[in-house]
Amino acid sequence: MWWLRQLTLLLLITALAGCQRSVIDYDDYLARLERVLDRQRTAVTLPLPAQPQRHRLAPQEQQRYGLLDSYALKPCGVMALIGEHNAQLGKVAPPSQQLIYHHQLAYQLHKCDPSQLSDSGVALRQQVLTNKQQRLPSYSARLLLLSDEIWHNLDASAPANITHNPELLQAVIGLVTLKQVLADSQRTIAQPSAQLEQQLAVLHQQRQPRQMHRAMIESIQGLTQATELLQQADPNSCSPKQFDILFNILHRIYGKRIQPQLAQLQRLDRTITPSLQQLLSPWPDLPYFHFYLSEEPQSLRGQYQQAISAHTTAWQQLLQQCDASVNGKSFAMSRS
Repeated sequence: MWWLRQLTLLLLITALAGCQRSVIDYDDYLARLERVLDRQRTAVTLPLPAQPQRHRLAPQEQQRYGLLDSYALKPCGVMALIGEHNAQLGKVAPPSQQLIYHHQLAYQLHKCDPSQLSDSGVALRQQVLTNKQQRLPSYSARLLLLSDEIWHNLDASAPANITHNPELLQAVIGLVTLKQVLADSQRTIAQPSAQLEQQLAVLHQQRQPRQMHRAMIESIQGLTQATELLQQADPNSCSPKQFDILFNILHRIYGKRIQPQLAQLQRLDRTITPSLQQLLSPWPDLPYFHFYLSEEPQSLRGQYQQAISAHTTAWQQLLQQCDASVNGKSFAMSRS
């Protein structure tokens, strides 16, 4: 039917939004549905997984190399690096700086000429280098995750915001590029520490992605409440007067105010999340990280898509019901 096709386009196709508020507000939408349907919304709270203890997620080194053990590697120029790492300041260095240490050690050993080493030095170089090459990919993901700037921004603890920020996207993409370099013992980059800390600082200042996650959670809760109200509609909702109000709520409140912001939130998620997933992969196999990072049905974005789909279906079913029951007339088709 023509009106059903128009509804589907309205609900599912991204609309061009004008000046929109940064936070999606469902109160007016839900209040209007409550009045016309003569129903009350029920409280909906999305259960959130608890954040695990960070210190338990730190990657464990298979072996530490002291100055005496590593003396055989002196021609490789790693003595000062190992000494700084083993010192007290090295032990309490932030995860991002620990990652740089592991990469620099691997890179120095990779470019070191084995012919300059003793037999014990050759064996130790190969042992350390093999260990770093095997562990750098997981080290880079885990140590970036444990950095304060990401660890405290992964959840949904900030006020909702769906504003697109090009600087944020550039920082996330830059971190992905840095991760690829720092996970490869054969590659290097100028001033990795300064670049890494600068890009991590952008994530911290923008308070993303936790603002985006909060907006998704509030949307799931608001859409779920609206869906439940629509599913409780009785035949009286199809009377000409009530149906006219419902139709206006659909087009003027949901279609013009809420749906464009949902589309904006989806665009923001598609902009940030793929790079974030690449940056933190492989993440720990725990519900908390699967909820915020994965595409699984029970993940945050999985439930977000399900909430939008269920809300669309509820409107379609209600309008189909009214079109067939009000004197055989399609009121939806008469609306401009």
